[in-house]
Amino acid sequence: MNGEVMIPPLLIREEIKPASQPMFKTYFTQTQVVLLAVSALLILVSLVFHNRNKPGAALMILFLATLGIFFLATLLDPFLNIWDERFHAVVAKNMVKHLFKPTLFDDPVITFPPYRWDRTYIWLHKQPLFLWQIALIFKLFGVNLITLRIPSAILGSLLVLISYRTGKLLVSEKVGYYTALLFTTSFTLTEMISGRQQMDHNDVAFLFYVSASLWAWCEYVFSGKRKWVILVGIFCGFAILNKWLFSLVIYLIWGIFMLTNHWHDRRKIIDFLFALLITVVIFLPWQLYTFHKFPVEANAEFQYNRLHFNEVVEGHGGDFWYHFDKLAGLYGKLVPYVLLVGFVLFYKKTIHKNAGISVLSFAGITYLFFSLAQTKMVSYTFVSALPVYLALACLIDYFAEKIQQLKIIRLLRITLLTLFLFLIGYMNINLEELQSRHTTWKKDNMQLPWAATNIKTFHNFTKTLPANAVIFNFPRQHNMECMFFTDFPCYNFIPDYEQYTEVKKKNRPIVILNGKNEKMPDYLLRDNTVIFRGDWILEYD
Repeated sequence: MNGEVMIPPLLIREEIKPASQPMFKTYFTQTQVVLLAVSALLILVSLVFHNRNKPGAALMILFLATLGIFFLATLLDPFLNIWDERFHAVVAKNMVKHLFKPTLFDDPVITFPPYRWDRTYIWLHKQPLFLWQIALIFKLFGVNLITLRIPSAILGSLLVLISYRTGKLLVSEKVGYYTALLFTTSFTLTEMISGRQQMDHNDVAFLFYVSASLWAWCEYVFSGKRKWVILVGIFCGFAILNKWLFSLVIYLIWGIFMLTNHWHDRRKIIDFLFALLITVVIFLPWQLYTFHKFPVEANAEFQYNRLHFNEVVEGHGGDFWYHFDKLAGLYGKLVPYVLLVGFVLFYKKTIHKNAGISVLSFAGITYLFFSLAQTKMVSYTFVSALPVYLALACLIDYFAEKIQQLKIIRLLRITLLTLFLFLIGYMNINLEELQSRHTTWKKDNMQLPWAATNIKTFHNFTKTLPANAVIFNFPRQHNMECMFFTDFPCYNFIPDYEQYTEVKKKNRPIVILNGKNEKMPDYLLRDNTVIFRGDWILEYD
């Protein structure tokens, strides 16, 4: 892949100029405001159809609103977010050239040990499926920030349909619709799609495939058809190819269900084992391939991943209650106080009690596992969003029924119910926080102007530096951002003498960024072929 990665015009930021006497002021761009307005209108229309007992039309209009909101998410940040998104973007960009050879530094000028996942050549730090998805979109539509996030927007939108069907199976059409509404307006999911939330596109794909396996399992429970067994196996296999073995939790809750229902039914046991076999057939080949093709790197990553449960990795620790304390951040400020009530209502309302217990156990097992694990990150437990939103949907349904029982004229009842549900969606998406994080509303938020300056600098490198140059001394992980927008190998340190010699032996021009006038080693200063640049890459979190 040659040349620059261009930023689509939609990503150029301009503050919207308010009228002389505005009703409100927004710092979203005009494109974003249009998407928000259209999506809000579609949600409102969908609610009207829902309250007039037209579920098919309500769901499809809600799905269109979801597409609008999640496409908006792809536009929120005209830069690569720090840490995860930067690494994922670079590896996916390289995968366009070689799908089954995941590389971070595709042009490995300097050799690093395999345990340095942030500087390695072969990158096996994450399972590959979500990266393959991004690489496919890159191949079809070009490499840019929108196409990077499109797969997550698509999977997030499909979650709305899956959640609707799951809620309808387990409880009712209304609960299914409310569950879908919560996914449509999920602040956390929007942040993940934008690349801002930790683990970003990796966790969106993980959430989708685990939720899809749960949905397929529910279909199997209610229908008994073996096609759903196949889908459980496929979706679980895909989930493992995103986030490793915790995805097998679907078989744990299936086992719980069988113990209470079909422990003596030979056909049900065979179905269980058949699904598990499909899962193994899907995820195992990649593991065998990597251990054969890249044995040193694969073993290093395997050993590194084993540490997460028993040790605090990279400072991401917390006590047992860490994930419970993060509930409000993931689902909303009121959720920690009402979620238990929602779980009780879900159990009371569910059509199939044993299936309901299994679904609730999914959330319980998730929180127990990640609470016991020593390494903790905020988004780890969001994989249980489907059972959590099902419980909250039952709570919404309880209040919706109370509104419908009011002895007032029907039109007023429908209006009140529509406004109630719209308010829930508005609170759930948290527009104020989105604007705070992704615009220049907060004057101390320098990400937008500084990122724009950095990207211009990266593009200038392509125009002014030798094509085979190696660039050093980027701050933090901005070297990853530069490698996404250019084809230069970029490092976030000053080379020591051994590294300097390694690059010189390969006859590669050395470029040192020194916008801060740092003291440089003598071996660099004595070499008149070393290019010192006064470019200053701006740091931000």
